[in-house]
Amino acid sequence: MAEDRKTPLPLDSPRWKELAHVYGSAADMPDAIRRLEKLDHIEFQHDGPLDEIISAIYHQGDPDTGSYATVPHLVRIAESRPPGERLPLLSLCSWIEQYRTSTRPRIPEDLEPAYHHALARALTMTIELLAVPRSSWGSFGDPYELHHIFMSIAALSGERKLAFLIDHIDDLEFYLKQENPEDWPPWPE
Repeated sequence: MAEDRKTPLPLDSPRWKELAHVYGSAADMPDAIRRLEKLDHIEFQHDGPLDEIISAIYHQGDPDTGSYATVPHLVRIAESRPPGERLPLLSLCSWIEQYRTSTRPRIPEDLEPAYHHALARALTMTIELLAVPRSSWGSFGDPYELHHIFMSIAALSGERKLAFLIDHIDDLEFYLKQENPEDWPPWPE
């Protein structure tokens, strides 16, 4: 029975209606996940399925209960995709974990085993990306790919502060010049 709890919340479960994301009920997440899964090639496109999911479950670093139910599906989808398509999915999972703090809704108890199992798998897959030549990803070796890999490894390893610093490395000079600490993004716990 414990093994069954590691599987993602079924997309046809009425439980989705009880979960939330930044726009309200997460009842729309199963359809968004299905649209993402049906894509021939997963990439970020404005108003595309991935953008829709990011906006709902992570918008401005605000994960909610629907985020925790979506993460196992993102990892499941990433498992069947080539490396260049895995990274955006795994990075999204990492951002959700990075910003899962005491000020955010807790992971519902029934979703916790699947969420943590998915994060462990996401960490392994992210580390494996380092062994794959980026030239084979179908991209042009964007330096942000490494940036996201290292941020993801830190976040998925429980090192939220390190993940935050890696994630915001390009902004550090700007933030260091700010006299008011309230102008900084929220520091992880």
